[in-house]
Amino acid sequence: MRGVPAIAALLSLAAVGCGTLDSGSREVLPPIASPEALETRRVWAGVTPDFYVSAPSPDGRHITEVDWETGDLSVIELETGAEHRITDKGTWEELDAYAEYSVFSPDGDRLAYSWLPPVIREDGTHIQGAEVRTIRFDGSDVQTIMPHNPDISYVRVEDWSPDGGSILVTTFRTDRSSQIGILSVADKTYQALKTNGWRYGGVAAFSSDGNYVAYDLPGETEPSLDIFLLATDGSREVPLVTGPGDDRLLGWLPDGSGILFHSRTTGLGEIRALRIDGGEARGEPQLIRSDVWQIEPFGFSRDAFFYGILQEQPQVHVITIDVGAARVLSDPVLLGDPAEGDSHSAVWSPDGQRVAYVEGRAVFRGVYLVIRSVTGELQRRTRIDLGDARELRWTPDGGGLLLRGIDSEGIRGVHRFNLRAGESELVLMTDHTYTLSPDGQTLYHLEGVLVDAAGHTKIIAHDLGTGEDREIAQVDAPPNAVYGLSTSPDGGRLALSAGDGSARLVIVSVSSGTVRELYSEGAALEGPNRTIPWTPDGTAVLWFRPEVGEEGGLWRIPVDGGTPHLLIPAGQLETAGGLSAGESPTVNQLQLSPDGRR
Repeated sequence: MRGVPAIAALLSLAAVGCGTLDSGSREVLPPIASPEALETRRVWAGVTPDFYVSAPSPDGRHITEVDWETGDLSVIELETGAEHRITDKGTWEELDAYAEYSVFSPDGDRLAYSWLPPVIREDGTHIQGAEVRTIRFDGSDVQTIMPHNPDISYVRVEDWSPDGGSILVTTFRTDRSSQIGILSVADKTYQALKTNGWRYGGVAAFSSDGNYVAYDLPGETEPSLDIFLLATDGSREVPLVTGPGDDRLLGWLPDGSGILFHSRTTGLGEIRALRIDGGEARGEPQLIRSDVWQIEPFGFSRDAFFYGILQEQPQVHVITIDVGAARVLSDPVLLGDPAEGDSHSAVWSPDGQRVAYVEGRAVFRGVYLVIRSVTGELQRRTRIDLGDARELRWTPDGGGLLLRGIDSEGIRGVHRFNLRAGESELVLMTDHTYTLSPDGQTLYHLEGVLVDAAGHTKIIAHDLGTGEDREIAQVDAPPNAVYGLSTSPDGGRLALSAGDGSARLVIVSVSSGTVRELYSEGAALEGPNRTIPWTPDGTAVLWFRPEVGEEGGLWRIPVDGGTPHLLIPAGQLETAGGLSAGESPTVNQLQLSPDGRR
């Protein structure tokens, strides 16, 4: 969510009531809360915090966050907006580790958080480890409650028990299962409460007496969420909210009388409350707020519920252009549904009639591979078990897709999805940009282990049939600064963006290995070109400059000499995209259709 404009708000729950009334054989329940008495107040707006990792302090004065400049755990002081680091790990170069999910202890003195340090396996390969740590609010007394376990690829800190003795976590295991479990703060032991196979939900939380855990979970065949109650001694589990549509847990009401949840059975969403007594649901859910179509829960302070609203998130659009006349011919057409989450990494099918892209559904809901027609009709949506999924490539026959990401065992690489058979396989281990030859036989990629001390990166041609590798060129840039690797329509050349201190467009000959710098910005751009489309005739590539002004916009750069030409000024993209005057368009991951018109 980093860099996505958003709002953080709180819903004051001071009007929440307790108790039940018994009228004969029929239970009559008083309202849990009076919606008219509830106060909703915006407490923050901007491009941070990262909603999925954030939680409020018990007094409501702070929100946890990750400082992505270093990867440190930090907090935002809501009154001033100031961000303070809690951990102090140093720079990324000093330590490639970072914090993620975090929660405050009940007294607000400590924080528990997920910590992802680098780990070297016995075979010498590098993976990201997964630990649970606690730390005092002043940054002292770091304790490792759960050290890295080779059977666990990731761990998510969910909640701290009311007595401060336990931490609720969700673990993601290398056998592709997930578990809800409890960590003892004192003796650092782990107790698994529930194993859910490949499925996992978004929120899990202790009841106020610590005897129960409420959690949400998608169905085995449908992605919609239901809510369940689980005894912490493992004795029983009961469904709380089920049925059609999404029912997403937000947490327990501060007085322990019930749960708050978000329900979405239609296009509009609602916040509802359900009373819980003796480990059972009582009465019907009560409407608290209507017309809340999407929500990112932070959690509860002592008397309020904190949540976020995404105002913008990346979405795939199709726009019609006339390259020759340098004109935009249509407004952008949104392909997907923003309520389902962000969408990115779109690619055209070889016939230009379909678009495949990656959909991240509301942070917790998993990652999906989506295929739509160019007019937006959904043809396929498949859940994929890959983290950090990006860089889709369609195979030339249209029957498969390549996708780079991290699997459940922490292996980073390129996976091939057979659309007809519904199967996937790892075809190459790599953590850097790659591309596919037009005939689908060769995969070009970078490998970090092949970088010498001067920062030169080798480009490797990997034969998908034989598995053999062949070095074809070296580029004067480290691999983490090389983006947008793409092949010309005839397969003879590669284009890439090298962003090590400057934004450079580089052309590489596949046969001779000649490396030619074609274009340079002179200074690194904030968002490097992660895709560099070729024109269908192979004579030029498209290059996007994000800044507003005479140089900003979409450029056509000839690859055999000639003057770069500004096709579409940033101002025209502003108008087409509905942006306000002077606002920099955040266009990225451009892909030109096979006919060069979209």
